[in-house]
Amino acid sequence: MKASNYIRIQKNKIEAALDVFVYKKDGVFYAYSPALDLVGYDYTEDGAKESFGVVMQDFFEFGIKRNTLEADLTSHGWKEEKKSEFEIPNIWAVLANSPEGNKLALTQYEKTSVPFEHELAYC
Repeated sequence: MKASNYIRIQKNKIEAALDVFVYKKDGVFYAYSPALDLVGYDYTEDGAKESFGVVMQDFFEFGIKRNTLEADLTSHGWKEEKKSEFEIPNIWAVLANSPEGNKLALTQYEKTSVPFEHELAYC
């Protein structure tokens, strides 16, 4: 896939790559993905990224367990390109419409891409 933001859902595994904005405010680091409107945080940058990974894993597992993942992705602007492969059309449009994205406009941030691969234990 060419997009920097994608999600691939397979029978027992999820692969994803998301743009994540890391910023610091009031002594706390935040790792925020407008593509899923998820945020992790900690007092260190690495801790915030690790927290984000846990939040993202919980998001996927909850959506699969409740059979709501595809509907939730669609509600966040994701489009199904191929069966079980999703891309977000324009990350900047998503960011502009996000409450967390408004905070980024007032903060210095670092944009990074976070790859994600997780084996699903209960499939």
